[in-house]
Amino acid sequence: MEELFQNVLTASFHGSIVIVAVLLLRLALKKTPKKFLCFLWLLAGIRLLMPFEIRSDLSLQPEVESIPYVAEIRQEMEAPEIQPAAPPVIHAATDAYASPDFVPDGYYGMFVEEPIPEEGIEPVPEEPAFDPLSLIPWIWLAVACCFGVYTLFSYLSLKVRVRDAIKITGGWESDRIETAFILGFIRPKIYIPMGLPLSVRKHILAHERTHLEKGDHWFKMIGFIALAVHWFNPLVWVAYICLCKDIEMACDERVVQFMDLEERKSYSAALLTCSANRVHYGACPVAFGEVSVKERIKTVLSYKKPGFWISLVSVIAIVFVAVCFLTTPSGEAPEGTEPTVAETINPAEET
Repeated sequence: MEELFQNVLTASFHGSIVIVAVLLLRLALKKTPKKFLCFLWLLAGIRLLMPFEIRSDLSLQPEVESIPYVAEIRQEMEAPEIQPAAPPVIHAATDAYASPDFVPDGYYGMFVEEPIPEEGIEPVPEEPAFDPLSLIPWIWLAVACCFGVYTLFSYLSLKVRVRDAIKITGGWESDRIETAFILGFIRPKIYIPMGLPLSVRKHILAHERTHLEKGDHWFKMIGFIALAVHWFNPLVWVAYICLCKDIEMACDERVVQFMDLEERKSYSAALLTCSANRVHYGACPVAFGEVSVKERIKTVLSYKKPGFWISLVSVIAIVFVAVCFLTTPSGEAPEGTEPTVAETINPAEET
């Protein structure tokens, strides 16, 4: 367990560097289509969950074999002190108290008698003291499992809530939900609230169909798994929040890219309708009005088709992050050390 937690700490360190790089690129590429930002977040999630290393001479990751773990600190703190050996017993060599060994006549000096160990007495083993630091990996695992239990509970609760949903063209309609969302991964379905106006329903179904076509529910699932594993890292929380926001804004851009201003206003009204009584569904579905409704409406109303050069710069940024931050330096590890991951891939060796 300690070795597994050590690997998680190392992956969290390298993943944090990718997250910082994506956050800086996100600020620099404000006008870029949000779909490119989603791919950048996907790279960050892959780096956090990668069970192996890809080595490259172009990597900008620091050469870190492992992150100092509390167990190492504990070993240094609890290293047994070297006890000095029992001092020898020194006797004066006289005629009356001569050594049992041969002592020359007339020798008056000193001889050393080694201490004789007591026979038949076995040392009593000390009972190991309770070490609270050894609980850290188990606490990490327990919290990560709580994320999984919460996700399963949320998923099953929603399944029960929409079990009486009515089939409509393009999805399912239920009177027990407050906003539209996609539920499921193998056979995902679109669920919308009952009683929506036809114009609102049209925009909502178009939005959710775009989510399905682009696989956004898989993007969010990868992000949530990374959050569950690295829940102790605040940068991962920031990345997950930004991912959810960018997923929705990227979907909005795809839906309204061929709309005129009046249609975009109608789409914005649909956003307001579904966000008025929205409920946060956590990690399970990709919900229509889940995040940043005000900013999304401003983006929709002011949408302009991005230029070729902006898209090209965004693609270059994705390649840059993949090559320079998804990999680790190809330098040889110091002697006497072992890699902290299960496997190391070296493209030079494969060829």
